[in-house]
Amino acid sequence: MKKIVLSIVFFIGSMAVQAQELTWETNFDKAAEISMKTKTNITFLYRK
Repeated sequence: MKKIVLSIVFFIGSMAVQAQELTWETNFDKAAEISMKTKTNITFLYRK
């Protein structure tokens, strides 16, 4: 039981750390340039 609780706490803590490193770009050209340099995908969020 302790292992399960510790695993869940560790998992949630690691997600919180990753979320703090995230930066959102609102300019597509800048996001595309960064994406090419870091070789990562671009995630789009559409709003009406």
